[in-house]
Amino acid sequence: LGYMLTVGAGGPVDAAGAENALRRAGEAGEASAWANLAELVLAQRPAEKAEAMALLERAVAGGATNARYRLGRVLIEGEVVAADLARGRKLLDEAAEQGHPFAAAYLAWMIFEAGNPTEATRGFRLAQNAAAADLAAGANELGRYHMTGFGTPRDPRRAASAFATAGEQGEPSGWYNLALLHNDPQDGTHNQTLARQAAIRAADIGHVPAAALAGQMLFRAEGGPRDRV
Repeated sequence: LGYMLTVGAGGPVDAAGAENALRRAGEAGEASAWANLAELVLAQRPAEKAEAMALLERAVAGGATNARYRLGRVLIEGEVVAADLARGRKLLDEAAEQGHPFAAAYLAWMIFEAGNPTEATRGFRLAQNAAAADLAAGANELGRYHMTGFGTPRDPRRAASAFATAGEQGEPSGWYNLALLHNDPQDGTHNQTLARQAAIRAADIGHVPAAALAGQMLFRAEGGPRDRV
C-alpha cells in the first residue's frame, strides 16, 4: 500500500499516506518498507538525508536486499553522503548475490568501466543475470561485453541482439550502442541503414549523443537520403 501511494498506482500520489503505511509495515517486520520510506524521504524532504540514511541502515540490518542495493549506490556515488567505495561495493555484491537484478546490472557497469581484466568474467555473468531478469540496463551491459570481448569472446551478432532487446525494453543506450555497432566499418555487422535507424530511435527518446549521430548521418546521407531536418 505504501509503495502504491508513493507512485500513485490506482489513484493520486499520497506522500503522507504512503509514509504512514510504510512505517506501519516496517514496524510490523517488513524491512524493505524502511528502504522504500528512505526513498520517499529523499524525494519529498531531501534536506532530511540523515533520516533517510538511518532508514536505509535499518532496512539493511533487517536483511532487505533492495536496501543493500540502494545504500550501496549511495555510498558509491557519494551524492547524498560522503562516498565509501569499499562498503558500497560490499553491499552491491551482497545484493547481487541475493538476486537483485539492478545490483547485478550496476556492478556489471562498474566492472566494465573499470576495465579490470581480473573481474571481467564476473562482470559478464552479472550482465547475463540482469538481462535474464528482463532488465533493460542488464541487456545493454550484456551487449557491451559481447561487443568488446570483455569477459567473453567477442561476438558482434550477440551484441546486436542484446542492444536491440535493451532498446525495445526502453533503454535508449541500447539503440545508441546498436547504432555505433552497425556504423563501425571494421565490424562484421556494418550496416549504415540499420545504424541510422537505431540512432534515430535513441534520439527520439532523449539520448543526446544519439541525436548528434543521427543528425550527422542524416546530413551526410549515410544510411539513407540526405535530410537536413
